[in-house]
Order: sequence, then C-alpha cells, then structure tokens
Amino acid sequence: PSKSKIMHCRQKGRALTRFPFKCGDDNLITVDKYKYLGLWFTEYLDFQYMAEQVAGSAQRALGLLLAKSKCVGGFPFKCFTKLYQSLVQSILDYGACVWGHKQFPCIAAVQLRAIRSFLGLHSKTSNTAIMGDMGWTPQHVLQNLCIGRQCIRYSQMEDSRLNKHIYQWAIDSRCDNSVNKLKQSFMNVDMGEMFDLNFVKCKQYTNVLQYKLMEEYLESWYADLNRVNAKKGHGENKLRTYKCFKFRYETEEYIKNHVVTFKERQALAQIRCSASALRIETGRYHNGQHLAVEDRICNMCNVQAVEDEFHAIIKCHLYNDIRDVLFEEAMKCNPGFEHWSDIEKFVYLMSSHEISKYCANACRLILDRQRNILNE
Repeated sequence: PSKSKIMHCRQKGRALTRFPFKCGDDNLITVDKYKYLGLWFTEYLDFQYMAEQVAGSAQRALGLLLAKSKCVGGFPFKCFTKLYQSLVQSILDYGACVWGHKQFPCIAAVQLRAIRSFLGLHSKTSNTAIMGDMGWTPQHVLQNLCIGRQCIRYSQMEDSRLNKHIYQWAIDSRCDNSVNKLKQSFMNVDMGEMFDLNFVKCKQYTNVLQYKLMEEYLESWYADLNRVNAKKGHGENKLRTYKCFKFRYETEEYIKNHVVTFKERQALAQIRCSASALRIETGRYHNGQHLAVEDRICNMCNVQAVEDEFHAIIKCHLYNDIRDVLFEEAMKCNPGFEHWSDIEKFVYLMSSHEISKYCANACRLILDRQRNILNE
C-alpha cells in the first residue's frame, strides 16, 4: 500500500472520482501525478510536467558539464559534442517516444543553452544563427527520431504483445490521439509508412526519417534566415549581415578548429551572429526613442557610417593596424584578395575556412579595443 497510489486520468473539466480505493484494508491516496519508470504522468496526460522534470534533470547535467569545461579551460568541439550527447542528450532521449510528439520550449532550451555557452553568447542571440553555426541536429528532430525507432520496435513485436495491440488500436481509432497526430506529422515528410505495422522495417528507416525531418527543418531555417522583417516589432531582420555569408547549415570551421581559443571563438561568433556591443545592436534606443538603423552612427571614427559588423571589420579607422595584419594573412591564402570589393572581402573573411583563426583573433582584438575605449 505504501508504494501504490490512485491517479484518475481524465479530460479537464471532468470531476475527480470519489471512489474509495483500497489495497486490502488500507486506503490508497489519490494523487494528481505519479512517477513511473522515471517519467512523470499527470491526471490530464498533457506531458507538460513531465517535460519540465526531464528538462530540469538535463539542465543539471548540463550545468555539471559546463562547470567541468570551465575548470579545464574549455573542451574542443568534438569532445564537447560527445560529452553533451552522453551526459545531457541521453536524459532528453529517455522516454521521448512517449512525450516527444510536442515541442516543449523548456526541452529546446537545454540544447540552446549548451550551444550559447560553448560559443560564449548571451541569451538574446538569434537561435537561427547559433544553430546554423553549431550545426547540431535540432532537438525536435531528435525527439521524432526516438519516436521513429519506437515505431520500428512496435512493428517487430510479436502480435501477442499487449503493447502492439494498444498501438494498433490507437492507429485505427478515429479519436484525436497523439499517435494519429504523429502519423499526420510523419506523412507531411512522406514517412507515413512508419505507422504501417504490416510493413517490414529496419534501422535504415531512421536514417531516411532523419534526412526527411532535416529537410523540413532546413526549409524553415532558410526562410527564417532570409526574411526581411524582424519576428517581433517593426524592425528589420537581425540577421541581415549573417545571411550575406552563411549559405549552408553546417558546423563552421572556427568552431571545429581546436587552435582557436575560447575568447577568439566568442568574438567571431559575436560578430557573425550580431551579438556584439557594436551600435547596430546597442544603439537601438536613445532617450527612450527607437533609433533607425541608419542613425546608429559609429562613435569610434570620424566617418559618418553605421557601426555594424561590416564597418568594424572593413572600414573603421580605429582598427587599421588590426585590419592590416588580417588582410596580409588573407592575401597569403588568396592572392586576389586585394583586388576584391569591400563586400567580397567581408564575405571571404567571415566564411573562409583557411583564414578562420586569423579572423577570429582580429575580431577579438577589435572588440577588446572597443570595450576598453567605452570603459574609459
């Protein structure tokens, strides 16, 4: 009796049962949530509380990983990714085939926090930019892969298994259940056969499913990257500079390069993702009034130009010495560099793999100098 509880699963608005359940002569307590095999189920089966608990456990594991990373001076990209997958993603994957049919912000926040911490960026940085530079598989795609693997397990179960009978009932039922919602979402990526129990499946289907899900995600990612206006408010797309040199969803070289220090990686990520202290970002408001982009003028030089990423890297006179060194290295890698237009030079510096170390160091020196002048 001490290990047993009663939970009345029902729709919201339905009255809670008053029936006195017993185990022998002992009364059983009625609860609104119950933990079973490490997962929390609530009386309304909405999985929100479960997702919050899973996210809380994953956040604690991530906090431990970040603390260890700080103690050793930071992990290389491959090491950090492997540790994240082993220590944190494994927690998020557990039970995802049960609750993963929805995208919970608290679950997605775990992966986004890990990426921001690795890149050294603040919480307001664009999710589109940090995901594009890190190149990780998005959390909701990983959840759907867990569901796909569970579908394969169902199809390979013996027909006598109760699990398979319930699953088949859910597919055949016309009621609005989570399995039918999943089937519809899988049909949207031409993978509806994953729910056909008579179809012989193998693990290769998960690879096809991942490809299809990533195609769907990349379509929305590119749309978000190339939109004109901001998601909120009446401003322009914050990634107006980022989309000039970011063409593919993949891990960038400056992130994979173990020679690039954390400070250099952070500085280049800030420049690329429009998360630096340049006036294009910090000068949005003056005396409570919103400033248009063309009014966020650089205070570091005499040229009346907007202090954006392009101006800091290519134009601003305050950083001429840093720029000369960077351009010299660029000409060593590509002799035709000096004949290019300013826009072409900027795109090359931001996107070229061969000069990522020098560009990251230049960004660090530029932002350090700007910060020192502002502090003075």
